[in-house]
Amino acid sequence: MESFFEFLKTTVIVLGIAVVVIVVVVIILLSLPSSKLRGVVLQIVGIINSSVAVISVLYIINPADLIPDIIPLLGQIDDGVAVINAIFTGIIGIGSIAIGNKDQKKFKILKSNDNEEKIENL
Repeated sequence: MESFFEFLKTTVIVLGIAVVVIVVVVIILLSLPSSKLRGVVLQIVGIINSSVAVISVLYIINPADLIPDIIPLLGQIDDGVAVINAIFTGIIGIGSIAIGNKDQKKFKILKSNDNEEKIENL
């Protein structure tokens, strides 16, 4: 039984190190300005943030709230928080999509320039 726990401990340590290495590699790839992964991740983050903004707007419009508006101050506070959430996540979502699209276009231009240089070198 003790050997099983040693094996489990070793497995957890190895998997933990592997996860840390993968996270570090992804962070490095995201930080590179000419990385295609950066544009893709920014577009995904933008779509998710825009979706959260739409859900927040639907929550504001919906008459059934998490905290009813009948409760004097708390009913308005949750709607106010939803408005602030919708504004900020919408701005972040639109900005992320725009930057992701710009990075994708830049990557395509760099890729086409590399192909032209390769063709010229042949």
